[in-house]
Amino acid sequence: MSLVPQSFECVPTTVLDCKNQEYRAAKWSAKLLGRELEWIPRPEDHYRASIREKIDTIGPGWDFTAAHISGSVADYFKDVDVLLGGYLADTFFKGLWMSGVRMGRFRPDRLLNPSPDAISHPDLEEISQKALWSDLVAKVLEIRQDHHRRLKEFRPKTAGDWHPKFPLSNQPHFAHYLALLRIGPSVIEPFAFSGTYRLAARMPDTARVNMEVFRRAFADEMGLAGWWPTSGGQIPALKDAYVGHGIAAAVQRWLRFRRRYFDTFSTSGLWSSDAGGWHPVNPERYFSKEEHQLLEQRLTDVFAVEAGDEVFENEYLSNGLKSRALALGFDQQG
Repeated sequence: MSLVPQSFECVPTTVLDCKNQEYRAAKWSAKLLGRELEWIPRPEDHYRASIREKIDTIGPGWDFTAAHISGSVADYFKDVDVLLGGYLADTFFKGLWMSGVRMGRFRPDRLLNPSPDAISHPDLEEISQKALWSDLVAKVLEIRQDHHRRLKEFRPKTAGDWHPKFPLSNQPHFAHYLALLRIGPSVIEPFAFSGTYRLAARMPDTARVNMEVFRRAFADEMGLAGWWPTSGGQIPALKDAYVGHGIAAAVQRWLRFRRRYFDTFSTSGLWSSDAGGWHPVNPERYFSKEEHQLLEQRLTDVFAVEAGDEVFENEYLSNGLKSRALALGFDQQG
């Protein structure tokens, strides 16, 4: 946002359940950049509503619970000229999806010794023992190992961390990007540009820890907005990691105090609890009788141990897998 010239009409927008701490941080940051934040209230039950529409929008196989800008929320953006987003900023310029980091309580975060062959998620071998046909998972594991060898060619120490980063379609929230492309306006995601991707691929992980590279790249351009704390208490413009860590810890303690003793003060973040609280999943809520029967048959064909709706009651299966499994209930030829 700070790089957009003031001569351009640009409306910073956030989608949230309520005007919480995330909203307050975004509002004041926008004000310090000379902009007015627009808040779009997220409808109740947003992530469980209109599942057919979400799957039709992004296609089967993706986690539609990551399609944050969809349904009635997407209607707010249909008439804009351009959507400018920050997708992958936390992934490439901060520490998202980065393992091997010791979170410091009294000192800044720091890197641990690299484990290049540790692929943290998903654990397909464990899943295969619980639910999926072993020969199917074995083939997937073979493909994954081939991909891992390619990743080690350019990330020899952190190849395991790059499975959810390359290619882009492996990114766990890729459905968000797909949903944006379907709204109508042009979409500009600078952090997904090929040049940014190549830069991130060459960047050592020491640059990501404690937002080091983000501060170097954007702190000066952010002006006064860079000195306003984020919802987590970080000061983007503060380049001293030790001082910044101390301030962030103090802000977080203050927010916890207010949340505990003042019920009207909400410190919730970007996502509602409904975004990830998909257990149990009740397929009958979303399907006709015929679709429900189709879903049960297809689940029985795919899963080895559990059959039909029992898949959604298996506590060992991830919520992401269960939400993807719901797509099997839609007859794509119908």
